[in-house]
Amino acid sequence: MRAKRVDIQGLRALAVILVVVYHLWPGRITGGYVGVDVFFVISGFLITAHLLSEVERTGTVSLSKFWARRVRRLLPAAFTVLGASLAAAFVFLPKSLFEQALFEIGASAIYLQNWVLAGDSVDYLAADNKPSIVQHYWSLSVEEQFYIVWPLLIVGTVWVAAKVRRDRASSSNRHLIAVALLVVFGLSLVFSIYETARSQSSAYFITPTRAWEFAVGGLLVFVTSTVASALVRRAVSWLGVAAIVGSAFLFDAGTQFPGALALVPVLGAALVIWAGESDSQWSTTHVFRFAPIQFFGDVSYAVYLWHWPMIVLFPFVFGADLTFRSRVVLLLVTILLAAATKYLIEDPVLRAPARVRGRAPAFVFLAAGTAILVGITAFTTLRIDGDRQQFTAELASAIEQGDGCLGASAMDLANACESPHAVTDALDAGFAAKDVYWNSGVAETAPCAKRATGAPMGSCERGDLTDPVLTIALIGDSHAEHLVDPLVTYAESHQWRVLPLTKSGCSGLETREAEQMSPSNAQEKKAQECIEWGESVRAEMAERTDVDVVAFSNRSKTKAVTATQAASEWQLIMSSGKTVVSIRDVPGMPVGVDAPECVETSQAREDPCSWKPGSEPDFMEEAARLSGAPLVDMTEFLCTDATCHAVTGDLVVYFDDNHLTYTFAQTLSPILGSKLQAAIEQH
Repeated sequence: MRAKRVDIQGLRALAVILVVVYHLWPGRITGGYVGVDVFFVISGFLITAHLLSEVERTGTVSLSKFWARRVRRLLPAAFTVLGASLAAAFVFLPKSLFEQALFEIGASAIYLQNWVLAGDSVDYLAADNKPSIVQHYWSLSVEEQFYIVWPLLIVGTVWVAAKVRRDRASSSNRHLIAVALLVVFGLSLVFSIYETARSQSSAYFITPTRAWEFAVGGLLVFVTSTVASALVRRAVSWLGVAAIVGSAFLFDAGTQFPGALALVPVLGAALVIWAGESDSQWSTTHVFRFAPIQFFGDVSYAVYLWHWPMIVLFPFVFGADLTFRSRVVLLLVTILLAAATKYLIEDPVLRAPARVRGRAPAFVFLAAGTAILVGITAFTTLRIDGDRQQFTAELASAIEQGDGCLGASAMDLANACESPHAVTDALDAGFAAKDVYWNSGVAETAPCAKRATGAPMGSCERGDLTDPVLTIALIGDSHAEHLVDPLVTYAESHQWRVLPLTKSGCSGLETREAEQMSPSNAQEKKAQECIEWGESVRAEMAERTDVDVVAFSNRSKTKAVTATQAASEWQLIMSSGKTVVSIRDVPGMPVGVDAPECVETSQAREDPCSWKPGSEPDFMEEAARLSGAPLVDMTEFLCTDATCHAVTGDLVVYFDDNHLTYTFAQTLSPILGSKLQAAIEQH
């Protein structure tokens, strides 16, 4: 077995320490996530060196042998942690998080987790998802995709060289492979910079924005350091370590990453590898030889696998948040689990007899492990979906029959509902977590279909489309979207026509003046989108003669819009003969408190997770006063006196910390409709 390079083992130790400390103490090392980039460079270097060596010996690469080695090296530990995470999910996770964990465990088993997270990250609402116990498998997914594509790239390059030059000369293969890696580096880096600027949240996860980091490692194989003096190599190595550590401390969650800034830790890792090992006591190698550092390098893979599930599961296992002491204990347990995984699982597999280490056993293990994990997660998910469909049908029937104590109706004193905020056997917090408006009703069907990606809801009309007595446009962000279905339900029985005009994150009231007040330049692009969309919608409302009422609803606490500006825009619409109505925002939950999870984990059976919101200014209320627009306020059905509720009438009110569940919103339909009717008539 080839001896491990001390410097690379030291880099692995540094990388995993940065990542783990960042996850345990994010305020201490705000950019510790760069450790993942160091791993990518190391993988690019080692794998390219291995593949190039095989090409120079044989003229090609045995794909099956290479992939079998990767299976033996990576999957025993990866499948062990996935299996343990799956078992822990069944035992400890609340229903509100269980299905997300199942889906991501299945995605991780087939190494597509990074694409799942990329898809969720551009989803305005899914971006609020709690991190799952296997979220960290995104980087392993990127690595596995690299292991699939990289040898194919090498083999393809060798094949092209043979076709073009009609020989398999080692030197020509070597040169063309270097050119191929340079092309990957250039294209991927340019795309990474572009995509990070366009959509940083998704760019962070996807493979094309990270391929250049592997290419940097691969290109190191072609660059020798022997021409440099020992002093230069020592200085370069320390410079590389400084670049990695410096970026870990200077970068943070707001850094535009990966993009161009990822060059700092990536080139830092490349400098350390290029400099190589040294016997000098002043070199990084001398520090890296320290036994604990070499140990961390040896167990770095297993430490990375174990640390994240432990962090996520801790509050559910022990019913308490992480403290400094518990973080230290968790770190020690992670190291013990990692050591056990390496010495009891990884090493025995790598040292197994030749007949066990063959290609066939490796691929059988791959197929069996994947089938078991995906099978269990898929079967369980299908069963949950079946239960949800039945539960949904029962709730829909109860709403249709006018159950006076279901949802918002339970707040009506005339219904005399006993304990309207109690947790009963009829309440299902797991169902509430998935009870989102974009999977039901108007937003689910063409042409209104919208998966909350930030694009406007498709042009659509609902209600009475033949001879409506009133046409109402509903404008706003996702807090208007969660009211579309209850408004449509009311409209269908009152000969109203509803025109939803919504765009997640946009109030429809942003103007050039409001843009200047934006508290964050990082949101400049989104602000511009909202301005352009709002101007278009307001111009349409001013021009249309078939619209009677224009209602606005927004998550008003998050908008950089003043009451004066909103009132001015409403008055312009009013001047065209239309009635403008302001719908007061729902109080929501305390920021970051997920209602289904809170309800499920709370020990309280009566009014769990209730809270008293502060008296924050609401520009929608003030704008209504300034413009003379009527205000529709449903707070009395969400709060009692100063206390607002997470549970009402056997339903969880919100599916996150601020959006109404689809079912609870439906119980607001007669309330919303009648209040709108009264506001219109009074005006």
